[in-house]
Parts: sequence; structure tokens; C-alpha cells
Amino acid sequence: MARGRSSDIRRELRKVIPESVVNEWARQAGAVKRQRQVRIYDLVWVLALGFAGGRKRTVAGLRRRYERVTGQTIEESSFYKRFSHGLVRLLTMLLSRAFEECIGAGRSLKGALAAFKDVTLADSTVIRLHDLLEKRFPACRTNQTKAALKAHAIMSVRGVGEQSIKVTAERAHDGPVFRVGPWVRDHLLMFDLGYFRYQLFACIGRNDGYFLTRLKSNADPMIVAVHRAHRGRAISIVGERIRDVIPRMQR
Repeated sequence: MARGRSSDIRRELRKVIPESVVNEWARQAGAVKRQRQVRIYDLVWVLALGFAGGRKRTVAGLRRRYERVTGQTIEESSFYKRFSHGLVRLLTMLLSRAFEECIGAGRSLKGALAAFKDVTLADSTVIRLHDLLEKRFPACRTNQTKAALKAHAIMSVRGVGEQSIKVTAERAHDGPVFRVGPWVRDHLLMFDLGYFRYQLFACIGRNDGYFLTRLKSNADPMIVAVHRAHRGRAISIVGERIRDVIPRMQR
């Protein structure tokens, strides 16, 4: 009976991460160049399911268990060579995938957000502190409190993207706290005026991401596209500055 339950667990886990995914990601991570005597899919599950039982888990024990599971006899050197930086990267990728599936984060966004891989929110809140912390966390409104910190939260709507909490003094500017990189590709980033920086916007664009934020009162960007056309006396606004267009808008 116990063996039956074990087989069920293995079968369900293999559904979460199919062999085609493991093989493709193994090539991307540099874990394999081509399949040889040691099949990467079998090796992943030997490692993940802890086939080498007992108090001491050795590479030699894993090799022997791999041979029992697959019915193959392999050279020690062939097995040991599979333990590389590429294998570490592969296991990290597969672990992230498993977490996504377990919490239901594999589901795509719906409606107007369906075009994005994820939505990331950034915001901050001020927390008053004891006056003794004034030097470490100087406040902005010293007539109310001398010390205050600002907690910056970055949150993934789907629960699987970039997430962090950073703490700064209240006087510290919000902008430099929010940094982006290749992870913003196909993501929509939403944040308030505190994070408004043209350098941030440019970085998001270079990494093929998107952002939504309020516009500063002194900003005057050029309109490069219109995403919705209205019937009737619609005016042409592409290529014009927003300050020149707004006075002519009647809707």
C-alpha cells in the first residue's frame, strides 16, 4: 500500500514538470549538451525525490540508486560529471516552476491584463519611530516626529515575480530604491509619483517592459501612439506634446 502511494506521488510530480520541459531547460541552463548515458530527466527525479536513503547521502549512493531505478549500469565518471553549475541552474529553474504550479500562479492574467506576463506593484509607507533614532532615520516633518522610516514594498500580483521590502529613512528619495532589470520583460509595472524617474522609464523600455504611473505636472511628453479611436470629430494628436493637446480635448 505504501508503495502504491509513493508511485502516485511520483506520477503527480512528473505531471507538474514534464520530461520535455526538463530536457529543454537543461540545454538552456547548460546542464547538458546532448543526452548521453545519464538521462537528465531521470537524474532530476533521483535527486528531487531523495532516492539515496539513510542518514548519509553520498554521490556514490545516488549513482547506485539511479542504476536501480533506470536499470542501467553506468561509469562513475559519467555520473559525477553531471554535477555541474548547469545542473544547479536547472534545479533552481525547476523549483521555481514547481512553486508556481503549487500556488496556482501558472494561470495567466485575464481581461485587459492578459497581454502581460505579470503585474508588479511598488509603493511605500511611512512609519514613525522613537526620537532616539533621529540620526539613523531622520523624518521629513520634524514638527510631528523627529524619526521615521519608509518601508518600500514591491509585490507581484500573481505571487511569483519580483517581491521585496526595503527600509530607508523617510527623507531618502523613493526613486533609487526601485531598480529593474531583465525580469521586467512583458511585465506591467505600476507605481506612484515617488518613483517617477526618466532613467527608470528608459530602463523598463530597454528590457521590453511596460509601466503605468501618474504624470508630473511639469512633464510634457510627446504622444507617439493612440490605442483607442473615437467616432466623430476626432483630432489627430500623434507627434504632438501633451500640453498642446489637452486644451483642445473635449471628452
